[in-house]
Amino acid sequence: MKHRRMRSWVLAVVASTGAVTAGADQIKVATWNLAWLANDPISSMDLVKDCQKQDEAKVDFDKRTPEGCRKGSPFRMAGAYAGLAHHVKWLDFDLIGMQEVQSADAAKLILGDRPIASGDPKSMVAPGTYKVVVNPDGGWQKVGLAVKTSLLAPGQDLIAEPFTEIGVPVKRDHRSALDVKVPLKTGTLRVLVVHLKSACHRVPLDAASDDCQQLSAQAPILQGWIRQRQDEGKPFLVLGDFNRVLASSAQHEQCGTGVVCTKVSLRASLDGNAVDQLPILIPTADAKHVPECGFKGDLNLIDHILLGGGAESAYIANSVRSHAYIDKDGKPIAKDKVRHLSDHCPVSIGVNL
Repeated sequence: MKHRRMRSWVLAVVASTGAVTAGADQIKVATWNLAWLANDPISSMDLVKDCQKQDEAKVDFDKRTPEGCRKGSPFRMAGAYAGLAHHVKWLDFDLIGMQEVQSADAAKLILGDRPIASGDPKSMVAPGTYKVVVNPDGGWQKVGLAVKTSLLAPGQDLIAEPFTEIGVPVKRDHRSALDVKVPLKTGTLRVLVVHLKSACHRVPLDAASDDCQQLSAQAPILQGWIRQRQDEGKPFLVLGDFNRVLASSAQHEQCGTGVVCTKVSLRASLDGNAVDQLPILIPTADAKHVPECGFKGDLNLIDHILLGGGAESAYIANSVRSHAYIDKDGKPIAKDKVRHLSDHCPVSIGVNL
């Protein structure tokens, strides 16, 4: 069945200088790659340096010692965890799709449910502010979801299942997605948190590279999940690190009118690109980061939020925000000094749900 053609949009993204005050109907939905957030801080700078040496030498993760070294950079001490925790409170997101976390214990360090031996507790959220689930599958780089407890229906909790199929094509560190039923007071919202294959940011999916072949294999799997949710007719979100520029102006994402090119363009697999004309909204696709977040000189987003099943009609126009990391005075932290926090800035939208 053909659906109405989705309207086009142009988004202007401005720097966020503080938490947006949410109205009674508005919630802030975010996707945030936390860059190898480990279960515990590294205890000393000497150990940090040792971890960095093992990482640079590409020692197999399972052979690195101690356990805190068994991941990639950055290797954080307690102060960096406190910095992330301060941003959780400052940004005041209602629903956060997280990527690159080791476990729920890691997430709880910055979500207020585990104490940090650094920073001011008053600048962090109170324990119990969020319900959090993290995928038990997917290697060291796992995905998770945090939702403010105040938004959930009384007596209800998050119901999460690993979506392992989407991680199968990835040869290293199979990145399973997380499929979560969120029982909001206004009804159940289905959320899929993803972390797709990297290193195929700006070339066609049918490029010869091994990375693009893996991402190309993930595309129909994600498309299948979206189609199932469309058939159910219930609101859903897909959010996460897509590792892909989806801008309509990007050469690798362009498709001719009426031409089926799902293997060339990831966006075509997701919203039909006017091929299948699904009522899918990807407000982040044509948005850009603020300059402080262009860590590699590229302001195009690779972290995205997709809405469908009726959730697209709840999107608040022009609400995409790229959030630069800030210091204690509220000023953006220089790009060369922010890597201990993350190499991704969080991206958010507003929705009325």
